[in-house]
Amino acid sequence: MTRSLQVGTLVRFGPYEVNLESGDLRKLGCRVLLQPKSFLVLRSLLGRPGELVTREELKAQLWPGNTFVEFDSSLNVAVRRLRQALCDEAQNPVYIQTDPRHGYRFVGPVETPYHYGATAPDIDPTAPSWFHLQEPVSGSFGSRYAPDSGALGVPRLISPRWTWNSWKAIVPALALLVALAIGILWRSHDLLRRSSAPSTPSIAVLPFVDDSPEKNQQYFSDGLAEELLNELAKTPELRVAARTSSFQFKPGSADLHAVGEKLNVATVLEGTVRKAGNRIRISAELINVHNGFQLWSSSYERDLGDVFAVQEEIARAVSAELKVKLLSHSPSAATPQSTSTDAYNDYLQGRYFSERRTRTDLERASNYYEQAIRLDPNYAPAWSGLAWVRLRQANAGYEANFEKGSRLAREAAEKALKLNPGLAEPYAALGWIQRSHDWDWSAANASFQKALALEPRNTIVLLGASRLAASLGRLQEALALNRRAVELDPLSVTAHIYLGLHAYCAGQMDLSVEAYRKALEINPDDPDAHYLLSLVDLQRSEPAQALAELAKENRELERWVGESLAYDALGRRQDSDRILAKIIATSAQEAAYQIAEVYAFRGQTDLAFHWLERAWSQRDMGLPGFQNDPLIKSLHADPRFAVFLKKMNVD
Repeated sequence: MTRSLQVGTLVRFGPYEVNLESGDLRKLGCRVLLQPKSFLVLRSLLGRPGELVTREELKAQLWPGNTFVEFDSSLNVAVRRLRQALCDEAQNPVYIQTDPRHGYRFVGPVETPYHYGATAPDIDPTAPSWFHLQEPVSGSFGSRYAPDSGALGVPRLISPRWTWNSWKAIVPALALLVALAIGILWRSHDLLRRSSAPSTPSIAVLPFVDDSPEKNQQYFSDGLAEELLNELAKTPELRVAARTSSFQFKPGSADLHAVGEKLNVATVLEGTVRKAGNRIRISAELINVHNGFQLWSSSYERDLGDVFAVQEEIARAVSAELKVKLLSHSPSAATPQSTSTDAYNDYLQGRYFSERRTRTDLERASNYYEQAIRLDPNYAPAWSGLAWVRLRQANAGYEANFEKGSRLAREAAEKALKLNPGLAEPYAALGWIQRSHDWDWSAANASFQKALALEPRNTIVLLGASRLAASLGRLQEALALNRRAVELDPLSVTAHIYLGLHAYCAGQMDLSVEAYRKALEINPDDPDAHYLLSLVDLQRSEPAQALAELAKENRELERWVGESLAYDALGRRQDSDRILAKIIATSAQEAAYQIAEVYAFRGQTDLAFHWLERAWSQRDMGLPGFQNDPLIKSLHADPRFAVFLKKMNVD
């Protein structure tokens, strides 16, 4: 059953949006149950963001003058339920801040209200989760897999005559112009709606073509396209394909219809950059991927010394030619960049090698980030990038042990936030550390909520938040966050791997296999998918198929764990024992949790708990979310399981 939302003022903050007339609250498009009094509190606070709303003012809003109620306790309950709905906490507020004995203020970023109408499915008010999915699920799973961050083109050195500051002013205005063009065309022409395009304005920004005579500006062209993508992603009305996906297509040679199908977008922005002497020419065109029609195009040619004037010129062109303003809010400020061209150059190369994630590439990425920091110690994005490299090195066991790697990653993330608290990815890095190393669920939740508030469409943030939700057993929420990441970044291998993990521990084996197969379709050499598919085969009571899948697994430890499980399922206990003995002899320090999984699967409960305790003492990364791991479900009935849950501070 569906119903039309009452057309009214919709306010967005972080991943949430609320209709101030109907009281409908959503997170990433999924309805969140909110009690009427809690909604009235939220509406009052959003009416004056950043300002104190006194308890007396709230009393007048919530209860008429002739109503008799225990005011203090009732208001406290309404605020507490509001915080629960927003995953907020009084001690580490992201949205609702308490001024003791006086009132409350809304401290999160708020986008200017606009009018909106839509159709959405009703949610069952008795559902156990805040999120409504077609297939309600439950469960969680702890894993050792590190987060994804997106791919960049191969870097080339920027010409010394170029500086970041000399062209970064173009990007916000050009992004605004493109967004305006998309919105106007979408609203005034029925062209896109008559096609098989998605039902909301959507775009992929492809890498720009280097059209310079020397063909030595691809590095600059990629940077311009990426910054334009980032600016467009700040437009709430526009769905923008993530960089990981859109930058997989070669500049100037992509089949745009295929791009539209793979990325689920209706339009594509292509462009060229040509530098000759002291002149720059930037051309861009917006294309309907379903019929190839050019919907908008523009070119800008100026002396390098005049490049800052382009922003004002574009703004005048928007006002004079389009006569319509799609956005009811001001464009977000661009992230402050380094004043050093060399530091920015090193930063981009660090990002490129970070995405490749091999041991050698991560070390190269670390070196580039550290060099950028030496050139500009106040360059927050470089500190953030270094935090993620350290985190990946720790997760993979490269260079530093997990304890040391987590400490180095934390220090870099905290430094990035000290320099620029408006960056989302350092908060997400802290959230990963607090989840996988500290097991501090409250702090991890606060970090991810801050990251989501800053960048609700950042796939790194979404995937990290989904893993935390899964660790806490909130599988409907984890799947909703994960599906949103896949929607934004359909060619992200990690997004599909995580979706498979969450579906696996929820008992949705068909969805799990589909997700893993998609990951292999994108990257046939993915190191995780074959082992994970073998676990699905075991849950389907197909151990022979599991062994066939494991034969394609290149990592020795994962192959051994899977084979020990599969041989036991086939009744070949001696073979299972032999392989398990090899795991214990060679990998007891890093695989205590996997050893516990094998013993639990084999029904050896005492040994399973012994290795769980050892995993706890070693702070094994597999433990977060262990309570819903299908391999250890045989332990749930044992009284020691509840004790261990309490030890992990899990409800």
